Amino acid sequence: MVFSEHLFLLVFLPVCLAGFHLLRHIGLYRGSALWLVVFSFIFYGYWNLAYLAILIISIFVNYLLGLYLYRAKQSFMSLLAMLSGVVFNLGLIFYFKYAGFLLYDVAQVSELEWLAREILLPIGISFFTFQQVAYIVDCRAGRTYEPSLINYMLFISCFPQLIAGPVVNHKYVGSQYEALTREGQINQTIIKFGLILFVIGLAKKVLLADTIGRGVDPMFDATLQGGEVGFWQAWFMVSAYRVQLYFDFSGYSDMAIGLAALFGFRLPINFNSPYKSKSIIELWGRWHMTLSRFVRDYVYIPLGGSRHGKAVQLRNIFIGMFLIGIWHGAAWTFVWYALAMASAVCFNHMVRIFWPAFTAWNTLFARAFKQTLTLMFYFGTGALFRAENMDSANAILYGLFGFGHGQALAFPIIEPLFLIFCIIALCITLYTPNSLQITRYTEDLSKSWPNEEESAAAVKPKGYGYVEPISLHLEKYRLTYFICGLLVAICIAAGWQPAIFIYFNF
Repeated sequence: MVFSEHLFLLVFLPVCLAGFHLLRHIGLYRGSALWLVVFSFIFYGYWNLAYLAILIISIFVNYLLGLYLYRAKQSFMSLLAMLSGVVFNLGLIFYFKYAGFLLYDVAQVSELEWLAREILLPIGISFFTFQQVAYIVDCRAGRTYEPSLINYMLFISCFPQLIAGPVVNHKYVGSQYEALTREGQINQTIIKFGLILFVIGLAKKVLLADTIGRGVDPMFDATLQGGEVGFWQAWFMVSAYRVQLYFDFSGYSDMAIGLAALFGFRLPINFNSPYKSKSIIELWGRWHMTLSRFVRDYVYIPLGGSRHGKAVQLRNIFIGMFLIGIWHGAAWTFVWYALAMASAVCFNHMVRIFWPAFTAWNTLFARAFKQTLTLMFYFGTGALFRAENMDSANAILYGLFGFGHGQALAFPIIEPLFLIFCIIALCITLYTPNSLQITRYTEDLSKSWPNEEESAAAVKPKGYGYVEPISLHLEKYRLTYFICGLLVAICIAAGWQPAIFIYFNF
């Protein structure tokens, strides 16, 4: 079930919301949390009941392990138990996501070709296993603990973030889920903003991302057997695809935060205008932010972080970025994509170390130049990220450098209106406030949403997760809700075409 499907918008979400708030209205607060768990299981089981069984088994194993680790002393046995839990969780990812690729494509064991075909990858397995890896590590360290099975099931399976993220840390949502099981009113303002943010995300996904995707997919399909791709054709393909990916992922991120708000809690920011970045480091700091934080906290820092000199730090950065790259899929295209991204981020760090004048160069021309370099590299690597095999990737990469060779490929004609549509969409990513700014969102639970504290005298905090609020106050106008209803109706009307879901590899 995809957030933009008719079944989700017209049946699942209304019934889930109505039951949840009715149970809270009559005082069954723990029942409302259980209701949300049950509907999250229904949401996940809709894809495949076998997936649901894997999810439930994983939840119970990690819940019991967390109970033991939090209560056990810091001993060899608790360390062994934690490591066993990490191996269990990563083993699920390894088997379902990488076993077929490693045995057939890497080891060249042709007798196991069937394995690559037969293993079905459970949707979102990386998200819920990463959350549980972090949870059991934090339990042993005494940083967090969840005694309630209902709350733990909600933490892992809550459907707004289950299939496309964000990767949620229990320390962030645990207290919020506990509050749902106690008596109290849900902030109605949060619900209003949740509705607005969900509709913005839905429109991004259906009207922008899916429209571009249906235009560029046939172009990538034409390259499956290799061949000659023209220079401008190649750059249009990768640029349009990266714009599609931007609106798809940012749309899902908006919908996740919006859906969570409809039930009265907040999720962390996962996407914050990455195409406005002036370096590849900044771009990755603003793209899939919770995944980057997970790798930082549970890979980069345990490896030593920046504590043992620049060479070791660069090694740790390379390992972390390579893991982020290969996380996106099990294929040679993703291996090369991971190597390219890890190398680029390390090179960017080396420039900061050995050429500080370039980093400090901050004129208008410098910012435009750095942004252009960043986007050209990132868009160009879209050939590896989107291509279904190396023949396709190589054909596009050769075209990007004007070295196209082989038989000329017959591409679908790029309609002028579609070209203009893609250019406008790109301009939106570069020059307009993002949806979190418009809705004045803050993930800081110590501050209220909407975030009203910004003023001329306010000091902007550092970090890529900072959202500068734009004081439009859309929630005050009836026209806002009329437009929201109109956008939902348009998105439903556009649903005669199959919903596009690009996160099957995750």
